[in-house]
Amino acid sequence: MGIEGVWWFFKIQESDWTEIKSDFDRAATGVDSLPEVQSFVLRPVAPPVTPKYAEAVVAGVLAGAELGKRLFHRPFHELAFKILIEKPEWESSERLVEFALQSRVLPTVVLMTGIGHERFAQLPGYLGNMLLHPQEVASALELVSHTLDVDWQSYSTKAKCTLDYGGPPGSEFDFEADADVAKILHALPNALQKVKNDEAGLLVLSSWGFPDTDTPQDSNTVAESDDIEF
Repeated sequence: MGIEGVWWFFKIQESDWTEIKSDFDRAATGVDSLPEVQSFVLRPVAPPVTPKYAEAVVAGVLAGAELGKRLFHRPFHELAFKILIEKPEWESSERLVEFALQSRVLPTVVLMTGIGHERFAQLPGYLGNMLLHPQEVASALELVSHTLDVDWQSYSTKAKCTLDYGGPPGSEFDFEADADVAKILHALPNALQKVKNDEAGLLVLSSWGFPDTDTPQDSNTVAESDDIEF
């Protein structure tokens, strides 16, 4: 069974800054450079149940999984788990201002596939993970809004290559896929707008899955022992 890729967007208050900045900088140590996006096999428009269509789906899922290995930086995953275990109140809508979830692929992979390497490289932070001080949010929102102002049809066609479901235009599955890739495209600017309105900062992290917050446990142990399925 696969695991969900998660993109977390936390509102950061000035009182949080020193602690979170130290944790984030430590997590960013050794982060890899941004990988290139290989060419994906675009799916035939219709019908969806031909060998050619199935081959395109499998090729996209495998390519997305490979790209996910390059975009995943485990210390950011560990920091997300640490926060959710030690600060359960951060899961409230007051602190978790946006949230993107995708089965078996990181949301950042979906976004990067859709907008391309050049645009993704213009985003703040590292591999889709970022920490922005309240004073940086306004300029970041302007940059991000410009960067993610893309042609919808081109974006959705490419972004859906990484999903393991879909269908011909107008089908139920195609509507679901469109909604998912749209959510991922708008998650970052939406989060930035919300924290800008509150004059707060923003912490963005990627993880595979969710920590077991129902059982008391040490966050370091969870992060080290968690098995990740790509």
